[in-house]
Amino acid sequence: MEIPEEYITKMLTFTGISEEADQFIRDKYAGAAKAVIGYLNGGGAALDPANLTNHQLYVVSVGVNDLQNNAPGSTSYSPLFKELATQLCLMGAGDGNG
Repeated sequence: MEIPEEYITKMLTFTGISEEADQFIRDKYAGAAKAVIGYLNGGGAALDPANLTNHQLYVVSVGVNDLQNNAPGSTSYSPLFKELATQLCLMGAGDGNG
């Protein structure tokens, strides 16, 4: 599963990090995004990592931000992410606009 570079740039912006972040940070975000998308898809969201809506990308960004802010070995998600994830999973691949 590959995450398009433009999505990594948007995730960095959504989470308040400069889009000029170095490659290490970009790779770290891409890895976390793969984990979050896998988590969401496991719950029924059916996200296509190469074709995410802005709403789906925002939800993934919240999950990535949660993972980046955890202590080593911890994997907790915020209540906000859990709520958004539940909505996406209940809608399948819906874009959250309806």
